[in-house]
Amino acid sequence: VVFNFGGKAGKAGADSTYGLALIAFSLFMDMVTGGLQDKVKKSTKELNPSVKSAKPTMHESMLWTNVSGCLIAGALALATGHLTEGIAFCTRHPEVLSAVFIYSLASAVGQNFV
Repeated sequence: VVFNFGGKAGKAGADSTYGLALIAFSLFMDMVTGGLQDKVKKSTKELNPSVKSAKPTMHESMLWTNVSGCLIAGALALATGHLTEGIAFCTRHPEVLSAVFIYSLASAVGQNFV
Protein backbone atom coordinates (compact mmCIF):
# COMPACT_ATOMS: atom_id res chain seq x y z
CA VAL A 1 0.00 0.00 0.00
CA VAL A 2 1.35 3.39 -0.98
CA PHE A 3 0.30 6.56 0.79
CA ASN A 4 0.75 9.98 -0.71
CA PHE A 5 1.35 12.61 1.95
CA GLY A 6 1.35 15.44 -0.58
CA GLY A 7 -0.80 18.52 -0.56
CA LYS A 8 -4.57 18.66 -0.60
CA ALA A 9 -6.28 16.67 -3.31
CA GLY A 10 -7.97 18.49 -6.16
CA LYS A 11 -11.68 17.96 -6.32
CA ALA A 12 -13.21 15.15 -4.32
CA GLY A 13 -13.53 11.89 -6.22
CA ALA A 14 -11.16 12.86 -9.03
CA ASP A 15 -8.82 9.99 -8.24
CA SER A 16 -11.49 7.42 -7.50
CA THR A 17 -12.57 7.07 -11.13
CA TYR A 18 -8.94 6.67 -12.18
CA GLY A 19 -8.32 4.18 -9.36
CA LEU A 20 -11.43 2.16 -10.17
CA ALA A 21 -10.40 2.08 -13.84
CA LEU A 22 -6.98 0.73 -12.85
CA ILE A 23 -8.56 -1.96 -10.67
CA ALA A 24 -10.94 -2.94 -13.48
CA PHE A 25 -8.03 -3.08 -15.94
CA SER A 26 -6.04 -5.23 -13.52
CA LEU A 27 -8.94 -7.67 -13.13
CA PHE A 28 -9.42 -7.77 -16.90
CA MET A 29 -5.73 -8.55 -17.44
CA ASP A 30 -5.91 -11.31 -14.80
CA MET A 31 -8.80 -12.80 -16.76
CA VAL A 32 -6.91 -12.58 -20.06
CA THR A 33 -3.64 -14.00 -18.70
CA GLY A 34 -5.02 -17.50 -18.00
CA GLY A 35 -6.42 -17.82 -21.52
CA LEU A 36 -3.21 -16.61 -23.10
CA GLN A 37 -1.15 -19.03 -21.04
CA ASP A 38 -3.37 -21.90 -22.24
CA LYS A 39 -2.80 -20.80 -25.85
CA VAL A 40 0.96 -20.68 -25.28
CA LYS A 41 0.91 -24.22 -23.87
CA LYS A 42 -1.12 -25.47 -26.84
CA SER A 43 1.16 -23.70 -29.35
CA THR A 44 4.25 -25.12 -27.66
CA LYS A 45 2.88 -28.65 -28.08
CA GLU A 46 2.03 -27.99 -31.74
CA LEU A 47 5.46 -26.50 -32.49
CA ASN A 48 7.29 -29.40 -30.81
CA PRO A 49 5.50 -32.55 -32.02
CA SER A 50 8.56 -34.74 -31.41
CA VAL A 51 8.59 -33.90 -27.69
CA LYS A 52 6.05 -36.02 -25.82
CA SER A 53 4.96 -33.49 -23.21
CA ALA A 54 6.23 -30.18 -24.58
CA LYS A 55 5.14 -27.22 -22.50
CA PRO A 56 6.79 -24.03 -21.27
CA THR A 57 8.49 -24.29 -17.91
CA MET A 58 7.15 -22.49 -14.86
CA HIS A 59 9.98 -19.97 -15.09
CA GLU A 60 9.40 -19.33 -18.81
CA SER A 61 5.75 -18.60 -18.07
CA MET A 62 6.69 -16.24 -15.24
CA LEU A 63 9.30 -14.53 -17.41
CA TRP A 64 6.93 -13.74 -20.26
CA THR A 65 4.07 -12.80 -17.94
CA ASN A 66 6.40 -10.37 -16.15
CA VAL A 67 7.83 -8.98 -19.42
CA SER A 68 4.35 -8.27 -20.76
CA GLY A 69 3.33 -6.75 -17.42
CA CYS A 70 6.39 -4.49 -17.44
CA LEU A 71 5.64 -3.35 -20.98
CA ILE A 72 2.03 -2.52 -20.13
CA ALA A 73 2.93 -0.83 -16.83
CA GLY A 74 5.74 1.10 -18.53
CA ALA A 75 3.42 2.29 -21.31
CA LEU A 76 0.77 3.38 -18.80
CA ALA A 77 3.37 5.10 -16.59
CA LEU A 78 4.75 6.92 -19.63
CA ALA A 79 1.29 7.93 -20.86
CA THR A 80 0.22 9.29 -17.47
CA GLY A 81 3.51 11.04 -16.69
CA HIS A 82 4.17 8.85 -13.65
CA LEU A 83 7.33 7.41 -15.21
CA THR A 84 9.15 10.74 -15.23
CA GLU A 85 7.83 11.53 -11.73
CA GLY A 86 9.11 8.18 -10.46
CA ILE A 87 12.52 8.61 -12.05
CA ALA A 88 12.78 12.13 -10.66
CA PHE A 89 11.85 10.87 -7.19
CA CYS A 90 14.49 8.11 -7.36
CA THR A 91 17.04 10.66 -8.54
CA ARG A 92 16.25 12.96 -5.60
CA HIS A 93 16.12 10.08 -3.10
CA PRO A 94 18.57 7.36 -4.21
CA GLU A 95 18.20 5.61 -0.85
CA VAL A 96 14.80 4.33 -2.03
CA LEU A 97 16.49 2.20 -4.70
CA SER A 98 17.62 -0.38 -2.14
CA ALA A 99 14.02 -0.76 -0.92
CA VAL A 100 12.82 -1.13 -4.53
CA PHE A 101 15.50 -3.77 -5.14
CA ILE A 102 14.55 -5.73 -2.00
CA TYR A 103 10.85 -5.56 -2.89
CA SER A 104 11.59 -6.74 -6.44
CA LEU A 105 13.74 -9.61 -5.19
CA ALA A 106 11.08 -10.67 -2.66
CA SER A 107 8.45 -10.53 -5.39
CA ALA A 108 10.54 -12.70 -7.73
CA VAL A 109 11.22 -15.26 -4.99
CA GLY A 110 7.58 -15.22 -3.92
CA GLN A 111 6.37 -16.07 -7.43
CA ASN A 112 8.04 -19.46 -7.10
CA PHE A 113 5.64 -20.38 -4.30
CA VAL A 114 2.35 -19.22 -5.82
